[in-house]
Amino acid sequence: LIKNKYAASQIEISTKSVPLKNFVTFIRSINNRPELFFLEQSIKKGYLVADLEFNFDELGELKNDYKINGLLKDGKISFFKKNEIKKINFLFNIKGNSFNLRDISFNTNNINFLSEKLNIKKNKKTYLLEGTIKNKNSPLSEELLQIIKFKYPQFELLNTIFESANDFSFNINKKLQVENLAINSNIIIDSSQFKKKDLISKNLIKINDLIDLKDHKIKASYVDKQLKIEGKGQVKLQNKFEFIDYELVNTGSDINLVSNIQLSELDIKNQELIKEYLPKTKDILNLKDHKIKLHYKDSNLLIKGLGKISLEKEFNKINYTLSKKDQKYNFETDLEINDTPIKIDFINFEKNKNLNSQLQINGNYIKKFGLDFKKINFFSKNNRIIINDLIIDETNKIVKVDKIDLDYFDNSDKKNKFTINRTKNNNYEVNGPLLNADSLITNLLKSKDDQQLDIFKENINITLNFYEVYLDNDNVVKNLNGKLRIADNKVDQANINASFDNNENFTFTINTKNDEKITTLFSSKAKPLVKRYKFIKGFEAVSYTHLRAHETLMNLVCRL
Repeated sequence: LIKNKYAASQIEISTKSVPLKNFVTFIRSINNRPELFFLEQSIKKGYLVADLEFNFDELGELKNDYKINGLLKDGKISFFKKNEIKKINFLFNIKGNSFNLRDISFNTNNINFLSEKLNIKKNKKTYLLEGTIKNKNSPLSEELLQIIKFKYPQFELLNTIFESANDFSFNINKKLQVENLAINSNIIIDSSQFKKKDLISKNLIKINDLIDLKDHKIKASYVDKQLKIEGKGQVKLQNKFEFIDYELVNTGSDINLVSNIQLSELDIKNQELIKEYLPKTKDILNLKDHKIKLHYKDSNLLIKGLGKISLEKEFNKINYTLSKKDQKYNFETDLEINDTPIKIDFINFEKNKNLNSQLQINGNYIKKFGLDFKKINFFSKNNRIIINDLIIDETNKIVKVDKIDLDYFDNSDKKNKFTINRTKNNNYEVNGPLLNADSLITNLLKSKDDQQLDIFKENINITLNFYEVYLDNDNVVKNLNGKLRIADNKVDQANINASFDNNENFTFTINTKNDEKITTLFSSKAKPLVKRYKFIKGFEAVSYTHLRAHETLMNLVCRL
């Protein structure tokens, strides 16, 4: 001490192996920074060998050019009781406000990590950390899986084996909070399982509850609180691993995922509504060679795909779009139907099994309300059926249909061409140049068959207007017009008039009162009508017939 001043001095210290905690305590005695206090409290184990060089100024203050070189062995640090880092080993070089660590290894959550370097630099208010870290094939621990599930509940991973190489940088402020975190990673997932979410109804596609992943190569980055992932690998939805690639962007709670999947095979469940009109189709429909693009955003799902489908035996081409938003499913499909018959009883139509056909459908489904077909187009040779805005409830009954355009040959090889238009509420107009009413008349006259018409949810009123109507293969009436009322899926009111050639008349009425139905039919030609009843014989040649019967009597004679 000279005139109240210290002589400038330099201290050099070489240590043997000393406990890490004791070393930090010593450093605090020289420079008592708050972060060193927290570090001292966190250290549970570790040994250090170091060479230290300190310079002091004339006032005895430590200069900022100190140097510390050494190594740390078998360190252990615990943060907040649950977070533990152990088996810590590294070489270090500290000079002033710069900390350089290399050849780092440690274990946390049962994963062994390695790092070539970690550089720490103290700025005015924060510490900047930059470095690399990697791990070889390691199981993703339950603790980390729970962290991922908490942050990203849509992605629940299980039994994950992975390796990674990561570059990172971040700041730590005076409150020991992480700021400006940036990570770039290359990740290889050797194997993993993904817990299926109910994005697609299990009644449509039966996907494994645990979806297997393997051989995934992923590039990931996290910058400005935004996570980006690009990856590709193998996925098993049912029985076979298939190729998949994907891009994911996550900002806050918003997730945007785009994925492409190539499926060599997939089985889907047939639906009752499909089997009703395609009765020969299998209970399980097989998909083959499908290319599918999937877009998931904010719990909403969009799927677009094309490939082949087996309805019966052969594979036919199909392309489709399916989307889910909240509880609403939207769908659109374009399907070849070449080896399967289509049957629509109430218009007496059945497509020949071997007749090439095209079916186009778009609409939506809400479980509470049923199916809403915005458009149904069916085309085959000499046949066209177009349906607009058809709503079917959960019991497969028609709620309403705005328009049906029919141009087809029926099961009797007769041409039918007419349109059905909804004019208001449950009122409909049926107009056209041609109708084969042979089977329709039989069903109307034979009351026992009324229940075959069990397709309407509401009572409806129909106005008829046809130029030509076949009563059977040989007899035609013209200018048929009239009205029908269908109540509880039975025709309970009818008033229909038409004329044969030479102004011969045809009249058909049904009146229902007090649950008694009276059917009246007058025709200038008897044959096309009386031949339908076994109990009427020998009247085919008469010039007219007049038939009037109560429902109870008709039910009796129709069974004879």
